[in-house]
Amino acid sequence: MRSQYQELLTLGAEAVGHLKASDQGFATTQDVKGKRVLLVDDTYTSGATAQSAASSLALGGAEVVAIIAIGRVIQPEFSDTVEAFWKRQQHIQFTAHLGISWVK
Repeated sequence: MRSQYQELLTLGAEAVGHLKASDQGFATTQDVKGKRVLLVDDTYTSGATAQSAASSLALGGAEVVAIIAIGRVIQPEFSDTVEAFWKRQQHIQFTAHLGISWVK
């Protein structure tokens, strides 16, 4: 997969906030017309950054844009339900089994 990694975006004309996506938050660095792109986000908070990146790629002509997030921010104080979930889950040991197949 490393050989297929390409840096397709750079910062655009508008700032991207954690709570507000922007079509101009990123700019493409090369022609993406007809390309199928997988965006990898290290931490998904609100989705604004990922949405801004996906929008810029789509506006640039990318055929398919998919997003995968590696981590997720949990804010226990958001609601009583989330806080109860967080308290239950924090006692469970995290393990991950990763299997990736790459198809061109």
